[in-house]
Parts: sequence; structure tokens; C-alpha cells
Amino acid sequence: MEDLYRAFDDRAQVILQRIDAKQWDLLVGVIESTDRVQHMMWRLIDPAHPMYDKALAAQFGDSIERVYRKCDEFVGEVMARVDRGDADPRSSRTMASTRSASR
Repeated sequence: MEDLYRAFDDRAQVILQRIDAKQWDLLVGVIESTDRVQHMMWRLIDPAHPMYDKALAAQFGDSIERVYRKCDEFVGEVMARVDRGDADPRSSRTMASTRSASR
């Protein structure tokens, strides 16, 4: 999880630096940690999963939720840094996710 958080933070920092530079017409930032954590940790929230491990679940079972909460905080930071006062009224901002988790 430390490596995943480090990758998240590194990517987020680059995206925020690009936002602050304001030298872009279109900025696309991708945080892939939400995808990776699900691949790694889904087995720990599904007791029926063949690789479920009760001890690991107790330690890392909330990892997916924690990464999504971190991502939500990051989206809030992105939105706070985008200066609405300088925006061209014809422009728009869209944030989208192509990944979701469901039980």
C-alpha cells in the first residue's frame, strides 16, 4: 500500500503542478490507483473469494475505500485550484471516472 500511495501522491502532484502552471487548453490527469487497489485488494472484502485471507482482511480490508476517499480529496483539491474567475464563459470542466466498484 505504501507504493500505491506514493504513486498516487506523485501523480497527483504532477497534475496539481500542471493546473497551477495554467499553460494548457486541455488537461487530462489520470490517477490509476483506484484501479490497482481493486485488483490487489478485492479478495479481502469478499469472504467468498478463493484467495480471501481473514488476517490480511483485518489489516487491509478497507484499502479500497481509503484509496477512493483519498481520490475524493484529490478531486476537491483540483476543483479548488481551478480558478473559476479566469474561466472563459464558453469553456467547461468535466471530470469523469471510467472505473467503479460495486459489491
